[in-house]
This record gives sequence, structure tokens and C-alpha cells, in this order.
Amino acid sequence: SAAQVAGDVNLKVVEVPVGREPQSVAISNNSRTLFVTNMVDGTVSVINVPGGEASLAEPVRDIKVGTEPHGCVLTPDGTKLYVANSTSNSISVIDTRTLNVTKTITGVGVRPMALGIQNNKLYVTNFYAQLRQNGRTFDQNEGADDGREGRVTVINTVTDTVAKTIPLAPLDPVKVGFNSNGTTLGKIPPRNNAQGQPLFD
Repeated sequence: SAAQVAGDVNLKVVEVPVGREPQSVAISNNSRTLFVTNMVDGTVSVINVPGGEASLAEPVRDIKVGTEPHGCVLTPDGTKLYVANSTSNSISVIDTRTLNVTKTITGVGVRPMALGIQNNKLYVTNFYAQLRQNGRTFDQNEGADDGREGRVTVINTVTDTVAKTIPLAPLDPVKVGFNSNGTTLGKIPPRNNAQGQPLFD
């Protein structure tokens, strides 16, 4: 849907059919082309907007991408569209001139969702936190407040390859209000009973 909002008009001027469960929209620099990710259909709808006039908008075609596409973003020059395929764990690269997928980038993390682009770098957020590489065993990490970390994958948009992964620091328990005085994983009881036996309650 497109609405006229200037001067508090707040009036819908057009509604264009796309795929099922549209998620994100990217708008070309000249406002004459829109790209919409459709999560259920696994497609990107291309909408033509003649002269940038919203009331004339019409669907042109659908481009097949990965599974459950979510975020999308255009390069600053508008020549490429990146699409985060959230459950196939990949990024589709679309040539906006030919409207074809030219590459599928893998190794971008688990459940890529949102995308941001700057200075030839594409930043990809991962929806699910992953176990930290901190030297602890799996059973010591899984379930611990600091056992997992969020990650952002960085892609070089010149070569369309993964450059690196940025780990995000876990939340500081003190700052978020966790007041546990013991840990089952670390076998440290919050208190003992009258006989001195540990109570993990």
C-alpha cells in the first residue's frame, strides 16, 4: 500500500498485489522501482512505478529466491539487491537490470534477517544466538546466561563473499537485573538446608 501523508492527508492512493506475507520493501533511488520480499512464496516482487507516481504502480514480475526471504537492501548505486533468506541461511544477490539472481551467498550465519549496507560492506544480522567459543564445554555453555552470543556477518559487496563474523558481547547480568546467587550448571547452590546439603531450588 502507498499513502499520501504530506499535510496530514493520510490517504491510501494505491494497493498493489504481491506475494504471500510481504516482509520488507526496498525503493530505487529514482523511486520508480520497488522490491518486496514475500516470506511464504520465497519470492521478490518487482513493482514498476512510472514517473515515480505511486497511483500508477503495478507489479512486473516475481523473482524466485531462497526460503522465507525477510530483509532486503539495494546497493547505493542501485545495481544490486541483496535478500536475506532466513530459513535457507543464505543471501540472494539480484542484478536489478536483468532481474535475475546472479549469486547465492552461503555461510552467512543462522536465520539471517535484517540487512544494512555501507562502504562496500553488507551487514547481516542473525536472528538466533549461537554457542560462544570460550573454551567451555557444550554442557557448560548451553543454558548459561552467557553461553550464547549474537552475531553479525559482514559481506564484501565487491566480491559478494563473506569477509568476517562479528560476535556480540552477552548481556551483563548485573545490568539486566538477573539476581541469581547460584548456578545449577556450575553446581553452586543458592543455599543449603539445615543439614548442610545443597538445595538447587
